Amino acid sequence: MPTKPKNLPTKSCPHCHRMLSTTSGLKNHIRAQHTGIALNRPNRFQTTNHPNANQRGSEDMDIDSPDMSGGDDSGRPNDGGQDEGDDDWDGLGDPSAPIRDDGGKAKDDEVRERHPYINGRPCTQDGKFLPRGAPPPPPSHDPKILHLFKLGDLLYSKMQAPQVHINTLMQIWAAMHDQSPYEDAKDLNTTIDASSLGEVPWSSFALSFKGELGDNPETWKLKKYDVWFRNPHKVLLNQLRNPDFKDEMDFSAKRMFDKSNRRSYKDFMSGNWAWRLLDDLAKDAKYYGTTLCPVILGSDKTTVSVATGQNDYYPLYLSMDSFTTMCDEHIEMRELFHASLREILEPLRAGMTDPEVVLYADGHYRHTVFALGPYIGDYPEQPFTHYFPRADIHELLSPDLLHQIIKGTFKDHLVTWVEEYIKQTYDKKEAAKILAEIDRRIAAVPPFPELRRFPEGRGFKQWTGNDSKALMKVYLPAIAGLIPDKMVRALSTFMEFCYLVRRSVITKDVLKDIDTAVAQFHEERKVFKELGVRPDAISLPRQHSMVHYCHLIQEFGAPNGLCSSITESKHIKAVKDPYRRTSKYEALEQMLDVNQRMDKLAAMRVDFRSRGMLAGSIFDDVAPPPPPPDPVSKSVSGPNKDDDDGGAVDTGDLLSEVVMAAKPITGLPRNVHALAHTLRLPQLPELTCRFLYQQESLMDDDVPMEDPMLVDLDNCPPFSGPIRVFPSAVATFFSPSGESGRHGMYRERIRSVGSWCHGPPQRDCIFLDKDSSLPGFRGLHAARVLLFFSMKHMNIVYLCALITWFSPIGDEPDPVTGMWMVEPDVDENGEHVQAVVHLDTIVRAAHLIGISGDEFTPRTFKHSDLLDFFNAFYVNKYIDYHAHEIAF
Repeated sequence: MPTKPKNLPTKSCPHCHRMLSTTSGLKNHIRAQHTGIALNRPNRFQTTNHPNANQRGSEDMDIDSPDMSGGDDSGRPNDGGQDEGDDDWDGLGDPSAPIRDDGGKAKDDEVRERHPYINGRPCTQDGKFLPRGAPPPPPSHDPKILHLFKLGDLLYSKMQAPQVHINTLMQIWAAMHDQSPYEDAKDLNTTIDASSLGEVPWSSFALSFKGELGDNPETWKLKKYDVWFRNPHKVLLNQLRNPDFKDEMDFSAKRMFDKSNRRSYKDFMSGNWAWRLLDDLAKDAKYYGTTLCPVILGSDKTTVSVATGQNDYYPLYLSMDSFTTMCDEHIEMRELFHASLREILEPLRAGMTDPEVVLYADGHYRHTVFALGPYIGDYPEQPFTHYFPRADIHELLSPDLLHQIIKGTFKDHLVTWVEEYIKQTYDKKEAAKILAEIDRRIAAVPPFPELRRFPEGRGFKQWTGNDSKALMKVYLPAIAGLIPDKMVRALSTFMEFCYLVRRSVITKDVLKDIDTAVAQFHEERKVFKELGVRPDAISLPRQHSMVHYCHLIQEFGAPNGLCSSITESKHIKAVKDPYRRTSKYEALEQMLDVNQRMDKLAAMRVDFRSRGMLAGSIFDDVAPPPPPPDPVSKSVSGPNKDDDDGGAVDTGDLLSEVVMAAKPITGLPRNVHALAHTLRLPQLPELTCRFLYQQESLMDDDVPMEDPMLVDLDNCPPFSGPIRVFPSAVATFFSPSGESGRHGMYRERIRSVGSWCHGPPQRDCIFLDKDSSLPGFRGLHAARVLLFFSMKHMNIVYLCALITWFSPIGDEPDPVTGMWMVEPDVDENGEHVQAVVHLDTIVRAAHLIGISGDEFTPRTFKHSDLLDFFNAFYVNKYIDYHAHEIAF
């Protein structure tokens, strides 16, 4: 695991306040960054008069146009020396230098610089800039009837109860209590519709083709299309003042640096595009102190099926959760799609040139300027943007991991080409045998938290993006040994690229690794042309997109924030679920009503929660505080059912931990010798004594530090205390690149049970810390857990695991698959070497897959047999993104 740097920065730059480790480093930094600065901006002591900015306030705020003509309200200091204006200025030292920011959300190994001019200064509702540290105005709220909301939210949002059930419930309620909260489902809908929170009504316009029809026009040219949308300006105002986002906003572009002072890229506002746009805005002093609000759009087709056929919808998503929906007809011509986008986005156009005062989630008002940012979508759907200021479509083409990389290059190209190679190289019978072996290997991988299983291998018709992601995790070991090594290396280098670009923070070193992976992939993929699989072309557009990723990462930050999987994931909430709640006849307007009500209920929930009115209830989406730990076994906080594999965690107060399950297994002996006999673990009593020797040597200087396995057993402390067995442990760790919580935390369950779900045993594998100063897997051990238990000795409770060891095969990863290989440690009798380790030495779960080579798997082979069947294993660093970062 990573350690803190030994030499912490101690020298502060007087211009930008960046910290440097040495005096020479400070001098070099000043020469490189602060000598001969020439910017096309007024210097600190110039007086520049600016014309009044025409403010376009939101319809629910009566805002006068603030005076932007200088002084304290100009966003920059007054003319002259140290005065009141200087105290309010957000820049430190030279205002042309970026503002250093190590606080807030920055981790210990992050340094941030903020833009010196377009820096999101808070202001009053009438636009006058506030002094630094001024509190926001007190919030005002319309009165709400809390119990009506709770019942309405339960019935309409959480249960999604049919109208007939709601009607029946209200009749029963009225019969029992003389009066029901709502008369019927219609009354519930009317009550939700009456709420002003989250109110952005639907509008529509008609669209039709106006060009030349010709003699035999296509059908689509003769149709009229109704496009439904919600005002994007009002949608953004609702999002910007949503209290749920108050700790998640960047009010200025930023530059991020790692602990070695190297540039890194994270979210969108850390990219060069945002900083460059702010530099452009800073040429006009009317934008000083404003906040940039980039508008990120995304669209993607989705289909809902009914008995008579299917309906296609083309939702357009704006920023976070709101969307505008196109009709259930495909608009064939790109020009019509672009025309509809221009019409939809027109309400934002004025705010792209004249800043407006907007209320934000932290309670402050800020001058805000909107701008079109990247467009998330497959290339055919990306629109022209020349109609809007500072929006060049050639600068806004974003990377798309889902369509370009996961679905495109991996599933549609490489997996298909492997299958084509097998079919054209072998006769029909032999090819079918090899493909069946690949399927058996895929089906036989050991279980792992959140791993989607393929019991029939690759053999199903419709692949989703999640299916392709799951196949990537287990595909390499399945094909290794069955196809040429160069072909496997092509897949391996591609996988390396895919997992590198999916990281949440991408440093300069990672950018170099990405370029290296692309170059290696381009070399290795030639095998498909050499062997006749792709005789004509291997450089397809989606594969070609890989060469642009480093540039796009530097422009827009890590690509996982601009992936079309974000828009695809919203189809269920925005289209499919609402469609199921309609009568299926002329469903679109019914779907819009459902979305509108769901948004209003969500807005009410946020409003009540921000005032503490939902704390501790089922209507509060925020997890309650963790309970105090068990006095004997420190148990995992929050929900702890043993059938819960884990998932995203919203805790942000720890880096990593491994804790026991909350409840021990009942019915087992509490004496170590009796337990060893019952579980057929004869080495357990001896190993517990050797473990206690190791623990005492760590705490007592008089006990010599020796390998406990080499110490005479008579010199080890005897153990006769109580012992308890647990079915699992839970690892929580920082994994922002995966599907983690808002603070980047992820939780997974590690099991060791004699029978799981009334089936075979499940004994999971783990990573243990070996030497944190060594990179990747060199600093880790791999092991398999035979038993989780606690034991009490001398009034101290030890949380332990009985394990068997694996050792690396060789000093480097396998050159073909890129994964480390390990084999079980065995003694002179051929028995697996066991040990007892402290729970604190466990890093997280590990995934091992057997190395089959060119051997065929028995037809009766089951996934539960794999770890006992094979003599060598791949350490699967592709099981998730965190494993890729620690097991390289």
